[in-house]
Amino acid sequence: CTLIRFPSAPEKPVSCSQNFRQQIEKPDVVSQYTSLFRSTDFLRICICYGLGSGLYAGWCGSLNENLASYGLNQANSGWIGMASLLGGFVGGTVGSVLVDRRQVSLQTMALVLFYISSAACGLFILGCYLKWSLIELIVIATIIGAGINGTIPILFELALETAFPVPNAAIGNVLTAVNGLGAVVFLCVPIGKYGAQW
Repeated sequence: CTLIRFPSAPEKPVSCSQNFRQQIEKPDVVSQYTSLFRSTDFLRICICYGLGSGLYAGWCGSLNENLASYGLNQANSGWIGMASLLGGFVGGTVGSVLVDRRQVSLQTMALVLFYISSAACGLFILGCYLKWSLIELIVIATIIGAGINGTIPILFELALETAFPVPNAAIGNVLTAVNGLGAVVFLCVPIGKYGAQW
């Protein structure tokens, strides 16, 4: 004897939007990814995302080896890495808030953040060659982290807008893969053969 029956779905659609959604046929996964890779605008965003955050992730992963040739020990590399990570938290949050509240275009904000992080990278390289103090390098690394990680939510939002009919999961998968690919490309250059100063 059954007292209460809980169906898995209502017999009739509960709203107009659900009725419309049931009528639309979901595309298969292959067509979602092929439509992403056919979009040149989306591929440009992927290149920017992979070059920015991917190479930065590879650089942060091998930070101790990269800075050892400049006379910085593991503790100093740890402080620089921590500062760039914390700067990334702040940069990602501030970048997305500025885009949302100030009505700045996504492309403009991404370009500004890339320019800031590129200039800070140049200063960091100069500071390593000229043996600047640890505090100066930490401040510059914080700016690098804020600039590069500030572009992550902006480029993700730009990718979502560019490839709109494609589900967010497919777009996120491709961007994550491009990020990992950028880090792998950076880490494939053998440090023992070419050194860490390139």
